[in-house]
Amino acid sequence: MTPEYRDDENESTRNISSLTDQDTDLESRDHTLHIRNASDTTDNGLPIPIWMRESAQSFKYKWVPLPLRKAGRATAEWIKGPKPSRELRIKPLYPQIQEAPLRLMDRYLPKQRHRICLLIASYAVWLLIWSLMLKHNSASAYIEGYGKPSNIWCGASFWDNGNGCGLNGNRCRPFSSAHLAFRCPSNCRAVQLLEPYLVGNQSVVYQGLVIGGPNSNDPDSMPVYRGDSFICQAAIHAGVIANGNGGCGVATLTGTHHNFQPSNANGIQSIGFPASFPRTYTFQTLSSAQSSCPTDSRWPLFAITATFLILLWLVTTSPATLFFSTFFILSLHVGFVSDPPNTSNFRELLSILASRLLPASFVAWILYRYCARPTLTNLTAQIEKTVLYLGFCLIGALNNYTFAPLIPIQRLTPHDIKAQPGAPLALAVIVTSILAIVITQIHYIRISGQMPRYLKLYITFLAGLLILLLLPGMRLRIHHYILALLFMPGTAMQTRPALIYQGLLLGLGENISFSWGGLPRDKGVDGVSILVDDVERWRGYVDAELNEKEEGITLQRGRGSEGEPEFYRFAWMNGNSAGRYGGVGIWDQNGIWIPPRSWELGAKR
Repeated sequence: MTPEYRDDENESTRNISSLTDQDTDLESRDHTLHIRNASDTTDNGLPIPIWMRESAQSFKYKWVPLPLRKAGRATAEWIKGPKPSRELRIKPLYPQIQEAPLRLMDRYLPKQRHRICLLIASYAVWLLIWSLMLKHNSASAYIEGYGKPSNIWCGASFWDNGNGCGLNGNRCRPFSSAHLAFRCPSNCRAVQLLEPYLVGNQSVVYQGLVIGGPNSNDPDSMPVYRGDSFICQAAIHAGVIANGNGGCGVATLTGTHHNFQPSNANGIQSIGFPASFPRTYTFQTLSSAQSSCPTDSRWPLFAITATFLILLWLVTTSPATLFFSTFFILSLHVGFVSDPPNTSNFRELLSILASRLLPASFVAWILYRYCARPTLTNLTAQIEKTVLYLGFCLIGALNNYTFAPLIPIQRLTPHDIKAQPGAPLALAVIVTSILAIVITQIHYIRISGQMPRYLKLYITFLAGLLILLLLPGMRLRIHHYILALLFMPGTAMQTRPALIYQGLLLGLGENISFSWGGLPRDKGVDGVSILVDDVERWRGYVDAELNEKEEGITLQRGRGSEGEPEFYRFAWMNGNSAGRYGGVGIWDQNGIWIPPRSWELGAKR
């Protein structure tokens, strides 16, 4: 049956030419076209031609070319997904085997209150065993003649960066004749400097910090390390402890030392320093009978935690119980055992973890409400969800042992990606993997009919990131937990890949004169600080040392041995606070001044 056409402006019937994809004739005549039946078929069941159907439905957008209208309509239909949409549910493989733990619970604990009592008792047993082992491991070490060793973190040292030790390093005294019995955790060799650190005129970044070692001409000589070297890494370099298990040792301060030699030992390359430093240290040689130091308990404690969670996941179907039990238990384990904050004080550690756990709990509730609950509800594939969800959650929680040693990217900043060795290749692999995962998840989102809702959500996310990126004076860093927050909503469905991805997401003698032409008083500057060989050797203020010589100062050659170079860095002072120290100027062994590359202060001999 041929559709009828009527022109509102002229009641007489007109001959209307055939429509084409370009709509040229109709648009030039400016006639309003009405179609009585715009469905896919006519009244007698015959299909309407595609060109007629497309033109009729979109004629009000005649300013848009018809091919674009067709493409837009096709895209919109694709986004809506198939009709009817598919319900994504996991059908357990070998259901008789996977549901056996549930039948056991129904048989021996059929009532809800019995199961709640068992759950509470299980929490108590895990916490008791876990905490007693943690306490025993941290308190049972003893070194004869030196007492109980202090637990230190991998980046601990005897010196504060910049002028943190005060003028001439007096805040970090004593410089010699003192001992520190210490205990290091495992895997300290992996700790790196993420910001440039100056050692003399060398800029060190993306590696550990060990300065010095044994004499290069006598490898068996006593190794001496500069005071700002990481103690645990220096102990590994000296062979006092092992990287895999950590261990105990005794560091002895040895006062001023000259000409630190670089060397490579036990997988660590130390840094050389040709000048003097006031605070240095070496390690005591301890006999096996003298030291009682239990091995690192991280893996035994992890085995206890993993065993408890596996049993819980096998016998439980409640999404809330599974999600929040896993979240809080792994938060405690990571915070106290596998990746604790950089402090050895238990009270401070507890305070830091509490301050982190409270906001994290709110985020966890949001993730459960909108992500985990849809994935875990009515899922009785007990073995599959334990292996896929919990297994990859444990892998993600142990990120510092699983991904971090393999991926040379600590932070997704342009500088880190450009400067860190291997980062561009690693980033390309990561981006490719993420794109493959995203494409897979888009397929499942579309066939379930949820694509329009997800588009709105991720457009909001993208807008928020762009706003953060454009904030003046701020730098956006995409950490791994931010990626988890961004990607986890895309796993809110019940498929086997979603179990993997969501679990992984749930689970880095001469004189030298310096002149600076006056202090910038309008910026709050009232003094100058000078580092000599990375130690603050001079500090002056306008109301004291700079009272009559505000525009410069004359210094004598420092405390180093004759023939050694000296390295100078300068910073403005505001009260007791120093600004950022500038580049390194060198007063070499021949008395020649070599200014830094960007030199704002003047210098002359």
